Amino acid sequence: MKPIALVIPWYGDDIKGGAEQECNYLAHSLKNAGADIEVLTTCVREASADRGINTLEEGEHIESGILVRRFKVRSRDLDRFIPANLKIYHGQPVTLEEEKTYFEEDINSLDLNEFIRTNNVVIGMH
Repeated sequence: MKPIALVIPWYGDDIKGGAEQECNYLAHSLKNAGADIEVLTTCVREASADRGINTLEEGEHIESGILVRRFKVRSRDLDRFIPANLKIYHGQPVTLEEEKTYFEEDINSLDLNEFIRTNNVVIGMH
C-alpha cells in the first residue's frame, strides 16, 4: 500500500503558519497511529522567504521520524507576480491573465508536480 502523502509548500517542526502546524500535527498523529506517512514539500524554508529561492537541501530526509521529500522550486518573475498579488491581496478584481500569472509565479516546483504525476499521488482535500 502507498504511504499517505501530505503536500504543503513548506514544512518543518518549527514553522509557525497555521496550515503548516496543522500539517505537522497531522503527519505525527497519523504516524503515531501506525500509518505510513510522507510529506512532499519544497526547498523553500517558509512563507516569508523568497518563494523562488531554494534554501533547504533537495531530496529525502527524515525529520522527527517523518519522511520528508523536498523538491527544488523554479525562480520567479517578481515583476509579473507582484502586481497580480497586490490586486488579489487587496480584494480587487483580476483578469484571467493576472490570475494565471499569480499561479505561475507564486511558489512553483516542476519537480514536485512531476513526482506527484509519475507516482500517481492522490491529492485529497477537505
